[in-house]
Amino acid sequence: MNITIRQLKAFVAVTRLSSFTEAANELSVTPSALSAIIRELESTVDLRLLERSTRQVALSDAGQEFLPRAKQVLQELENAKRCVLDLRQHRRGVVRIVATQVMFWTLLPPLFAAFRQANPGIILIPVEVPVEGVIDALEKGKADVAIFSERRSKSELSMRHIFDTSPHLLCHRAHRFAARDSITWGEIADDPLIFIGTEAKTKFQIELNSAYEFAEASSTASGTTAIGMVSAELGAAVMLGIIRPVVEPLGLRLIPLVEPVLTRRMMLYSHSRKLASKAVEHFCDFAVDYMQSSR
Repeated sequence: MNITIRQLKAFVAVTRLSSFTEAANELSVTPSALSAIIRELESTVDLRLLERSTRQVALSDAGQEFLPRAKQVLQELENAKRCVLDLRQHRRGVVRIVATQVMFWTLLPPLFAAFRQANPGIILIPVEVPVEGVIDALEKGKADVAIFSERRSKSELSMRHIFDTSPHLLCHRAHRFAARDSITWGEIADDPLIFIGTEAKTKFQIELNSAYEFAEASSTASGTTAIGMVSAELGAAVMLGIIRPVVEPLGLRLIPLVEPVLTRRMMLYSHSRKLASKAVEHFCDFAVDYMQSSR
């Protein structure tokens, strides 16, 4: 059984207008051509759908049962067309964003809120991973977009700069440096420190030309864990300045680290535009503009 959209449109038009002539005009066909289309439909379903007379056209019992289904099919077709148009115009889709828990706690909620207000048909799905897992999750296809500091990737990912930040010392208000406006790296070298990620301590030593051997209290994969440890006075943590909005209400101090000031270039990573959906492309463009204009 092969019922065509053309047959369904013809059938619905005739029943709505109760006239072959008027339905033919609406569909831009001749009345005889329209009659042929209806006969083809009735032959296909092997049922008489319309009762014809010289004065009127009426639905048969079978036609009354068939009409709601025909209308439903045509409505679903229109819905599908609108969905495709929305996708092409970036109004629908799904974007998976991978980042650390701290990023979702601090930086990303305002971006998500602004994007959703402008693009209510696009669903944003957060993918939280530890520090070492952000780029890996993107490369393995677990996300469409990553927001993370600049680093080399084994694959050919697209990178776009969104803003700069720098390492700070996060400490309890009772810490001996809590009243300071800035702290040098040399001053904290002998303090027990909390680093985010297993490789963070080594990377800082390399950037500082091995000038200091840090007394590491511990390392953690989660920035939120580090914040909790600092709150419990278990040490001070080296963290990026982006956490300020969430740590200041907790009564913690976030103090810039200087001599030297180390810059962290925060990047938006994505797959090549050949692989990205229109929704992902649109989110990337929006995120870059939003981040650069809001800082």
